[in-house]
This record gives sequence, structure tokens and C-alpha cells, in this order.
Amino acid sequence: MLIVGIDAGYVNFAICALHSDKPKEPVHWTNEPLFTGDFTEEKLCAAVYAWIRKPEIAELLKAADVIVLERQMTMKFQAINHCVRFLYFEKTKEVNPMTMASLFGLPKLRKDKKKAAVELVSFHVLLPIKKGKKDDLCDAYLLAMSHLQQKNPKFFPKWQGVAKEPASKKIKK
Repeated sequence: MLIVGIDAGYVNFAICALHSDKPKEPVHWTNEPLFTGDFTEEKLCAAVYAWIRKPEIAELLKAADVIVLERQMTMKFQAINHCVRFLYFEKTKEVNPMTMASLFGLPKLRKDKKKAAVELVSFHVLLPIKKGKKDDLCDAYLLAMSHLQQKNPKFFPKWQGVAKEPASKKIKK
């Protein structure tokens, strides 16, 4: 089974594809900008359309058994998800970021969750980059893994507890 996780963004657009029988060896794992420069709806629409039509992406999404999108809170990112869902509705699902945090034992605060996601994924998988923005790559990976986790929870107890809530700060007197 081929599962694709997508963390939409126009500056950091991360996608991770993995096979259910080899989840620690993604077959496609990138984080690229959809476009650069100032944001406009026209640029976003043109960029999403061009991205979906790229041969390697079109083949990947067509071959996917499941496409997992991170539920987005802002309209511009929701528009990206809508484009993917429109073309691949029957095999696309959205996952709330808080559901992801719960599935993998990540902290609830966004900043802490991003750091913990990088630590968790890095503990289990070799990231495709050594420097740079890793959290979106890790989110895309965890989106794909969330589908496996829900299908086979026995595989994931060892994933729980690697990333922990940050220790609360001591109050200075």
C-alpha cells in the first residue's frame, strides 16, 4: 500500500510517500516552496496547478492508495488541500494536527510539537536533509504514518514516549 502525507504550505510544501511494508524507507520525501515572492491567490492557484501536473507528483498521487492531508486553519492553505481532494477525493483524508499529536504522543503547543516531531522522526528514520527546515518534512512523514498507526496500532507502542512534553520552566524568585 502506498501512502502519501502532505503538509501544505506555499513556502514549505512537504510531501512524504511510503509503502506500508517499508515505512522507514520513504520513496519520495521533499520540502519545496510552491512559489517565491509575495503571496497572491493567483500565484497560489497557478503554483498548485503546476505542482499537481508535475509528472512525478501526478504519478505519485495517482498510484497512492491513501493521501493524508494535514487539516489547515487558514484559507490559503485550505485551498491547497481542496485542490488535492478535488482530484483524488475517494482516497484522500484530512487529519487534525491535534489528532497527530495524540497519535504520536507529541506536546500540544505548536512550537513544542514541531520540535518533538523532528526528534521523534529522527529517532526512527534518516531524514533527507541534515540542515534546514525539518519540521514540515517530519509532519508529512507522520501524516503518512498516521494511516499505518490507525491500521496497525501494535506497530507503534515504541513510537510513543520518545518525544516528551518539555519540562515546565522554574519560576525565578
